[in-house]
Amino acid sequence: MNSNMERERVIYGLHVGDFSFGYIGSTEVNARTRWWEHRSRARKGHGAPVYAWMRKVGVDRVQYSIIHVVRAHEDILSVEADVIARHLAAGHPLANEKALDGIADSMSAASRARIGIKAAGKPTWIKGLTGEAAGWTPERRAQQASSIRARNAAKLAA
Repeated sequence: MNSNMERERVIYGLHVGDFSFGYIGSTEVNARTRWWEHRSRARKGHGAPVYAWMRKVGVDRVQYSIIHVVRAHEDILSVEADVIARHLAAGHPLANEKALDGIADSMSAASRARIGIKAAGKPTWIKGLTGEAAGWTPERRAQQASSIRARNAAKLAA
């Protein structure tokens, strides 16, 4: 089997050879494959902060390193949040959008606003429909927000 196709649960970091990480992420696919995906998106001009950072430092200079191998009993998103928090505390200039507050899979209000503006009015996966036609009623939006808050609160309490 091609080693790039082997599945692995890891927390990885992107850096330019000095291990001063600019981004920390998690994958359950393969760290090398994920790194290639990051490089491809950066070259295509994707607007996420990590890709802007990669273009700024030079996409071809960016390397990846596995920081933590996630064990079967560990929650990958919680481990990722812990690793991000440790690296932020150590002064790493991370371009991450999620888990900056130490809560797994959380996103800052600024990031939500940036993504929301770009996605507003775009068709969803439900047959190209948007808004209420796609089932996004005010009640469903409120329920979704409530579920996310409850999940984050449970993760923070754990």
